[in-house]
Amino acid sequence: MVGFISGFIHPDQPDTLFIWQVAVHSSERGNGLATKMLLQLLDRDVCEDVHYVEATVSPSNTPSKRLFLGLARKFETNWKISDYFTADDFPGTGHEDELLFKIGPLEK
Repeated sequence: MVGFISGFIHPDQPDTLFIWQVAVHSSERGNGLATKMLLQLLDRDVCEDVHYVEATVSPSNTPSKRLFLGLARKFETNWKISDYFTADDFPGTGHEDELLFKIGPLEK
């Protein structure tokens, strides 16, 4: 396995796919695999009614920011970034804030 995505269709917002985690093995990074996996996920029948993608991203996670903003560009749609979790919301120390990325509406 060189990559995976975990996520769910939001139970209170059936038009929204929340992406929990995206991982790509270092040997495959930079080849567009994360984008391909995300597009294939959105193309599944279960995502037929999905028109928005949400994800939380740490400010220092440049690859994830590029992935989700690139998705907005690919679909020529809107994107919004807002505060979501603060570092104080996480146990212990050393965790960054998490920003909420909302992409859409997606016209598939």
